[in-house]
Amino acid sequence: MKLSLPFSSSLVATSLLLFFLFCFIALIDPTLSQQQPNNVFTINSIDPSRFIFKLSPGAKVNFETNGSWEMRFASTKILKKDSFTVIDSVTLYLNFTKYFDVVNKNDYTQRVDLFDSSTATVPSARGMLALPMYIYEATPLNVNETVVTVIGFGFLKSSRPNAKVLDVHFLDKTMALDPNLVSTASVNKTVSDTTILANVPTTFQTGKSHRIVNAKASNGESIFVANQSINFSYKPPTITNIVKNLDNQYFTLTGINYFAGWNITQNKLKLIIPNNPPIPASNTATFISINEKQIILNHQSLMSIGKYKIQLDLDSNISEEKEFTFNPIVTFVSSSPRQGGDVTIKGVFFNRTKNDGSNTPRDISVTLGSVSCPVVESAIDSDTALVCRLGPGNNLTDVMVKVVIDGFVSNTNYNFTQGDPVIVECRQVSPKVICKGYNFNNITDIAMPDGQTYSDRQSKETEFTINLDSVTIFKSGSIKVLSSFRDSPLFPIIFLPIPKQSTTPPTTGGTITITGKGLSPKTFANESIEGYGIFYNYRGNEMECKNVVEIASTTKVTCQVQPGGGANLQLYVRVSKDGLSRSNNISLSYNKPVVLSYYQKKNGFHLNGTDLGSSDTNVGLAAKYGGTDLPSGAATFNVENGTEPIVYLTSDTPNGKLYLIVEGQQSNGIDLIDIKPAIENINPIPTRGGTVTVNGYFFNTLDPKNITFLSGNVECTNLTIVSSNQFTCQAAGGFGKTRPVTLRVNNRNTSALDPVVHLSYQPPTIETTTSTNYTGGLVTIIGTNFHIQVTNVTIGTENPVDCAVRNIIDYNKIVCYLKKWNNDDGILKNETYLVTITVGDQSISKLDFKWGLEGYSYGMSPDKPKKWLIAAIVIPVAAGVLAITAFSFILFRKHQKFKKLQSININNINSSYICF
Repeated sequence: MKLSLPFSSSLVATSLLLFFLFCFIALIDPTLSQQQPNNVFTINSIDPSRFIFKLSPGAKVNFETNGSWEMRFASTKILKKDSFTVIDSVTLYLNFTKYFDVVNKNDYTQRVDLFDSSTATVPSARGMLALPMYIYEATPLNVNETVVTVIGFGFLKSSRPNAKVLDVHFLDKTMALDPNLVSTASVNKTVSDTTILANVPTTFQTGKSHRIVNAKASNGESIFVANQSINFSYKPPTITNIVKNLDNQYFTLTGINYFAGWNITQNKLKLIIPNNPPIPASNTATFISINEKQIILNHQSLMSIGKYKIQLDLDSNISEEKEFTFNPIVTFVSSSPRQGGDVTIKGVFFNRTKNDGSNTPRDISVTLGSVSCPVVESAIDSDTALVCRLGPGNNLTDVMVKVVIDGFVSNTNYNFTQGDPVIVECRQVSPKVICKGYNFNNITDIAMPDGQTYSDRQSKETEFTINLDSVTIFKSGSIKVLSSFRDSPLFPIIFLPIPKQSTTPPTTGGTITITGKGLSPKTFANESIEGYGIFYNYRGNEMECKNVVEIASTTKVTCQVQPGGGANLQLYVRVSKDGLSRSNNISLSYNKPVVLSYYQKKNGFHLNGTDLGSSDTNVGLAAKYGGTDLPSGAATFNVENGTEPIVYLTSDTPNGKLYLIVEGQQSNGIDLIDIKPAIENINPIPTRGGTVTVNGYFFNTLDPKNITFLSGNVECTNLTIVSSNQFTCQAAGGFGKTRPVTLRVNNRNTSALDPVVHLSYQPPTIETTTSTNYTGGLVTIIGTNFHIQVTNVTIGTENPVDCAVRNIIDYNKIVCYLKKWNNDDGILKNETYLVTITVGDQSISKLDFKWGLEGYSYGMSPDKPKKWLIAAIVIPVAAGVLAITAFSFILFRKHQKFKKLQSININNINSSYICF
């Protein structure tokens, strides 16, 4: 009993504690103190947008017949029956995407209660709803944007703080739904529970209907994607405007979302014009230029008045149609004579015929104020100019000009006045400029482009002349007639420059300075003159003088000429792209060549000086010596450096003046007062001696005594002069192919710069060789160019043996002695052996000798110790002794180890015995 008392007290205390705890909880949630639901229902998701609510068996509520039930989510949000789709009596369907704001609480899971009526306080059934992470939308991107906004929910639930979206999986619009083809891109930022920013794969830059097919969370939880994939697209191009460029034939299109970098745009952008095939951006004839700000277009379908619709297609993403109208545009109106006459109107879209292929004439009318000005045919008729003819007696002043073509009306911001002086055209015949027009009878002055007035003129009613010789400085620009009535409109004019002279450049090319008038490459408004350039004729080709710099206003310019040469080249200034407008010609000359010194090498005279040209300057070289033009090719450039002219002489004239001619310009003359003889080659001679033929240059003497030719210290005798380029003499016998020689003609030695030329004796030859028995004997060799002093003979290749020379007869026969063959030098074979004869530094070899093998023994020679036998015996014996010694040592060590082990075992046995 004593043991049970404490136990009973504990039990009572525990019961009381549980009772009070239940009461406390009941105070917090009154529903616990009420009747609990007798049913539960399951909530399953077919996909993230659809949830199925299913009651368990025995439920009191029938979804089909009971009309007043409702669902309460997390005890606060209520959805009535009409929010659900009833499938059967116990099954409901809820579109979660539609009502996710009702059920999307901060908690990952939440309680759902089913009440059979709106007044019920006790739920009929209860279930738990697990909210998913769900993606259902991606906002469109501008072209070149790299981050897409992804819309969904469940991205920041408090009960799953680690369920962060890590990456999003994309498929290109062209790919099938294949998980092996997805492109993964990381999440850039999680903005809210319903928004994340995902990086777009770098391969996605344009197009539409790309797809997001999957996403991954850090906790491994599935992230649902609506309908298994959702589309996202780049925004299509937008055309904001298209206008005609008045200064050229092009159109400027502006807009957005059409440019994704040139490499992509040129392959994926197309222009769509009705009744025309799509034009790709790679068609540079239509797409003149493309950048992120504008597109410059040139297309025949847009070169006419009328209404048009165009579209841009970037990667199958097509813009909305942009409709626009091109009306005639007036940019200039001339005046007319006071008595009436032609009026010139310039602009764009003055199309005379329809642009539909029919060439049907258009209806064109011109009115000046209220007066009709009929259009007449004119030489200037085009899509940019027309002429109308005003009748007499109108006396119009500042009236509006209107051009109407097929109902399309021009701008009306240009006015017309009769009797104004008008410049129609100007042409220059230097130094005069003749301008034609009308109403010039009241001229007071001509206003030049720089604002100066010019009075020294000759004028008529329809023409006036400007003499540029009386104008100190002039620049191209616009001129006008100053009149006591009214001034003329400005008339643009490009004056032809008037060059006067040019400095001379070096043959290496460089800067020249041109002086004259009107030389500036820019107009008075500082605009570059199109087609401006300075050119000169060189060897029949037009060459440009590049890098033009104006160094004194209109009167002096510099430019860079290319390397060259010559005099009186035609230089001129061009001021039009077609080359038809050009100035007068002036003379351009390169510096004259100046020869300062020379040196001789063989028959070539190497010149040093200034402005002598070079091999890469494209100049022609010629030379004159002793008053005579040298043959073509006698002057050339040194191939070793390309800058040193060489003149080759073969003349018998001993001394004279040498002139170099560079591209037609002759240099100063330089006296060749020390022409040295030179050797080109010497024919080889036999070793017995003979006639030497020496070929070379400048053997300019008729007396053989004036020529000394030595081989070493031995003079060549009986010298005979054949020409100034050849002599012969008799040389003594000798040998060798590089015997030094010395030549002296008229007390002048050859140049130290000349290549070394040697006297060569002919090499030996072998014709026949006699044989001898292996016991040795005399061998006779017949050939040529042997020499008693320095001839050696060997026979064999691998182990050649000497054949001792006994005698050499008449330089063509050798008698030598072979000793008996020693088998220690190898075993003789029945084959032909190589005979080698060396005479000085020249040798000849020939397979031409056979040993007599009669009685030959193939054994070893008994008269010499066989040295190789010593090695053959000693080495194996020594190896055997070492092997036996090593084996004995190993056995000894093993024996020692065995004895030690025995001793250890005996001790162990004794120890065991004592313990026992």
